[in-house]
Amino acid sequence: AENLEYKFKFYDKDNNFIMEKKGKSYILSGKEKYIIKSNLDIPGDPAFVKFEVEPVEWKEQTRTNIKLPIFSKKYESNTTIGSSRVSQVTGIIENQSNYSFITVDVIAILMDENNNYLAINQTKINNLRAGERRNIIIPWFSEIKGGPVARVIVEASVNVMDNSNILR
Repeated sequence: AENLEYKFKFYDKDNNFIMEKKGKSYILSGKEKYIIKSNLDIPGDPAFVKFEVEPVEWKEQTRTNIKLPIFSKKYESNTTIGSSRVSQVTGIIENQSNYSFITVDVIAILMDENNNYLAINQTKINNLRAGERRNIIIPWFSEIKGGPVARVIVEASVNVMDNSNILR
């Protein structure tokens, strides 16, 4: 689905609607995907969220064999970037596809030893050529709360159905 429209609906502990946040994404054939919305200003104290997807127009995916593995994933706490103290995830992305991409989406998820989510973040990589390897850094500029990080998930995805995202 080249155009996946969704909504996050936030509710308080008494099931009262607080607000909703809409967005758009994409999902490739046979894939699962995390949908992240960050830096939301939510009034009140949300207790739970409902995630809804609008009806989707499915298309045949003609560009296949898209491989964007992330190697050497590592979480570092209390690192210095410039004059700031941050936590960060680092790694190396490799474009093992036959295509070069204008924009690649990368997400990082930190989990504790019980597989509870501690933090999420995302970044974009621009102009990733076929066969290219590149270092990635995904920083957090605030403290990661909830316990020590035991597991790091880093995933890359690219909208190959959008012709304008393929470098010529």
